[in-house]
Amino acid sequence: MTFANQTMSPSQMRVYADRVLRLTTAEALDGVLRRLDRMPLNPAHDAIRDLLVDWGELESAAADGLCPDADEEGPELAWWRSASDAVAEAACASWEGDASGCRGSLALARQRIARLADIDVPGRLLVRTAEGFAYYAVTPEQYIAAARTFARTRTHGSVMCVGLRTIGSILAHVVAATLRRSGMPASVRSVRPRGDPFDRRLSMGPALSKVLATCGSAYFAIVDEGPGQSGSSLAAAAEALAALDVEPARVVFFPSQDGPGSALRSPRGRAAWQRHPKVTATFDDLWVRSGRLFGAGAVEDLSAGAWRRTHAATPAAGAPPVHPQHERRKYLRRHGTASIARFVGFGRRGAAMHERALALHDAGFGAKPRGLAHGFLEQDWIPGRPPAPMAPGLLNRMAEYLAFVGRTFATDEPESIEDLHETITTNAASIRDVDLGAADALAAEARGCEAPRVRVDGRMLPHEWIQADTRMLKVDALDHHDDHFWPGCRDIGWDVAGAIVEFQLDRAQAGYFVRRYRRMSGDRTIALRLPFVEAAYVAYRFGYASLAADALGDSPDGHGFRNLKERYRRSLATRLSGTLQRV
Repeated sequence: MTFANQTMSPSQMRVYADRVLRLTTAEALDGVLRRLDRMPLNPAHDAIRDLLVDWGELESAAADGLCPDADEEGPELAWWRSASDAVAEAACASWEGDASGCRGSLALARQRIARLADIDVPGRLLVRTAEGFAYYAVTPEQYIAAARTFARTRTHGSVMCVGLRTIGSILAHVVAATLRRSGMPASVRSVRPRGDPFDRRLSMGPALSKVLATCGSAYFAIVDEGPGQSGSSLAAAAEALAALDVEPARVVFFPSQDGPGSALRSPRGRAAWQRHPKVTATFDDLWVRSGRLFGAGAVEDLSAGAWRRTHAATPAAGAPPVHPQHERRKYLRRHGTASIARFVGFGRRGAAMHERALALHDAGFGAKPRGLAHGFLEQDWIPGRPPAPMAPGLLNRMAEYLAFVGRTFATDEPESIEDLHETITTNAASIRDVDLGAADALAAEARGCEAPRVRVDGRMLPHEWIQADTRMLKVDALDHHDDHFWPGCRDIGWDVAGAIVEFQLDRAQAGYFVRRYRRMSGDRTIALRLPFVEAAYVAYRFGYASLAADALGDSPDGHGFRNLKERYRRSLATRLSGTLQRV
């Protein structure tokens, strides 16, 4: 037997995930060119922003491909940057209502992107999701506003904008385009901070170092979504410039948010945050209080767990704990027929979430979508409350729902037993005396039972089901297969396991639920796969609860996650002891 008895911090567990899209460069460029050709003469600003976001991910992927080990200069990168300059100029002109300037910049972008097909570029692109644009409602317009502020307060000299890939690269082009439109010369380079997330470092080749050291810029703008938990990426860029003898006062941070920096978990990050000036424009000032996002009329901010004020949780269960930083922005509008607007992402991602919402509504499982604008999906507000535990029809309804999800959102990729197994062994390693050999046995039982990966729900939690009149509807069902966290797309057994674990079904209830699901879906091997997938599910939830409890400390939510962590720990220990009875 192999027993887990090592100590592992929550940050070492498998909780976060990078979303990577693999494309050939030719098909990626062709898709952008066709998109530009389809644009109307005066496109909506949302369409320009979506183009900027999607193009920025491609340019960042190209830079990563051309600079796999260290950032450097090169003519190929210059061509990609010139295309990004034109796309960013179009976005800035669009935001400022300059239709003629927008059309001209789009035409120039098309010429430059078409030119990329004729030069030496990476054959394949590993396109990373720009997390701020996808998950956290970071908007390019905030950086336009911040750059305008900077231009008003600094009236001389040029600016070198250093973007931190992924998201910072295209945002640096936005800052530079805004500065140029304000009369300040500006250029762009991008770099990739590498290494441990809490101790990022820059690696630059001699040609790029020379460019930065001799560019003669009065200021260096370090542009990124951050700071994250550590602030070490911003620190890495600032330290690299300091090594080139750039004075701290000439280095200005352009982050998405300001704050004291005392919560940053890297000493280097905290020091850099205090050392350098910062220029920001907040989401609330630019979008909410200005009325740009929702127009006139009162809205209620339900972000960061505030939705629990409207949530009629059962007295026994209480309000579920949340990690505020991991919550999507969401707003409730009560005037007229109430609706909720939730951030689902810009570009290709927001469009995909809109399509999923339509499919769920048409099948009778979700709220009616009203539209997608500025990255927010607006849907009808569902008045109701979570159904009572084991309410009549609940298990049948969940089985029906998962049969639909498994059919409708299946992918062409097979599930990876090894991927699930690694999550179990990684996250269970901190649980003393757990028999990891049991995970091997469960994996062997599941191996050979072919199942595709599915764009799963990923949130089969009791408070995510709403009893509305005679209907039971599923909320928050759009994007947990494609968010910042594990698991991503998984065997539909992941959601079956989630329902069993989160509703704490006993053996008889679980057996009935699985039989109903199997009958509705035709999934004949679910019983063989389920014990292994359940163990992976609980291991992931144990890791997430551990991370959240560690981050939230001595707060009500921190205590709530500690309770969940202990429940998942006991559940995982049982599943890896070989004593759990099969359903």
